[in-house]
Amino acid sequence: MPVEIIKDYIGLSHYSNIEKKLNLTKPQTIPYVKYDNGIPCFEANLYLLSMLEEGKSTRVGGGTLRTYANQIIHLINFCYNNNIIFTQLTDSHFSLFIKSLIAKRDSLGNLKRFGKQVRQIGTQCLHFLIYIQDFYQLKNFIGQDKGSTIRIKIKRNSQKTEGNKLFGAESLTHSSFPNDTPLKRRHPVSEESAMKVWEYINHEPNREKRIRDVALYSFLETTGARNSEVHMAMVKDIDDALMKNDDAPSLRVTTLKRNNHERYIPVPQAFLSTITQYIRKIRRKVIKRTIGTANDHGYLFVNLKNGEPLSAESTRRRMNEWKKACELKESFHPHLFRHAFITNTLKRIILQHNNINNTDDFRKHLLHTEKFKLELQQWTGHTHISSLNTYIDLVFADINGYQKVYDQASLVNTTEDILVRANTLASQLKGKLININEATSDFIELIEAFKNDVNNAASRAE
Repeated sequence: MPVEIIKDYIGLSHYSNIEKKLNLTKPQTIPYVKYDNGIPCFEANLYLLSMLEEGKSTRVGGGTLRTYANQIIHLINFCYNNNIIFTQLTDSHFSLFIKSLIAKRDSLGNLKRFGKQVRQIGTQCLHFLIYIQDFYQLKNFIGQDKGSTIRIKIKRNSQKTEGNKLFGAESLTHSSFPNDTPLKRRHPVSEESAMKVWEYINHEPNREKRIRDVALYSFLETTGARNSEVHMAMVKDIDDALMKNDDAPSLRVTTLKRNNHERYIPVPQAFLSTITQYIRKIRRKVIKRTIGTANDHGYLFVNLKNGEPLSAESTRRRMNEWKKACELKESFHPHLFRHAFITNTLKRIILQHNNINNTDDFRKHLLHTEKFKLELQQWTGHTHISSLNTYIDLVFADINGYQKVYDQASLVNTTEDILVRANTLASQLKGKLININEATSDFIELIEAFKNDVNNAASRAE
């Protein structure tokens, strides 16, 4: 593969005069770029190392660095296939490269990339070529001047964030770049599609796969975490949530887009019960028979065959399998569960406040209520409240005048979830996927979790 992954890469950090020794970096997962003939592309790898020194993320299989590698590999392949070295590229060459990205089609004849994706690839390639210019100390290779071989423009944008603060940003662009694709509003996964997939998962004949996938589905649905964040969850996070004596347990989730900060999300006892069953019945046994308990890495979701941490890409593929098996026509991927979580969270917050009647009222409330902003940012992991505008519009289009209090709405959701899980247990028992002892044990655990959720809601209402 042109882009490979190197695990546990250790580089040189600095020499300490005090300690009289050379210090090394901590082990990291980084991408490694090769040409199609297997020869390493040293310019690309040096560029990625320079990005690593700037502090770009390497979490979850390579992080931001891997994204950059997968973007610049298109230009590397273009140069290799056309027998052009990087320093010989011209403006015409780069324009031809962009046109090839635009024209690329999949096996069904559909365009492989939207305008936004082409611009993202092109922009990262321009940054790479600027690095090439600096590395080889070239003059007028790439720049804004008329004499530059590759002519670019620097686009300056500014927008107001909450508190009317101006946020400025610069981006590189080229005359060959396509126009931005019109913003496509992504709707949350529909209840009908979600229920079809839920039924399919719960009737999976393979017991280990069924219980693991039920836990994975529940995690996506309940936490609203990004797909990569889900796969960074640890068993310890579940243990810590169970140990808390708060009215409502909260689960730690890593926030990838904010320098690996973390946030705490309120979760129901019923959810923790589902995850605990997976840990007890499946995860422990898989770890024991594969990598061994002594080598347990601690990640919550594991590959059933080798015991290694389950990858985010594996979950995307798994969800695509669910979509095909259930013959869904609409999109069905992990991020749609995040949309659903954010939409439902906003809905409950809006219904909690009788003085919020429309989108303008809600945005004013966000601007002037610090607790509101912190609560939203804590649960969703967004840096700017402006990122929630699309969800706010969807929520008001949905509730359209209904008035309920927060705990009532939350309790209704918990009740519906319990009923679905109870019906699923009955269906699994009828289909002989589980025996009567396992069904009884799971049902008692489910009722106990529901009782705790009801008591917690009641105590908050007092």
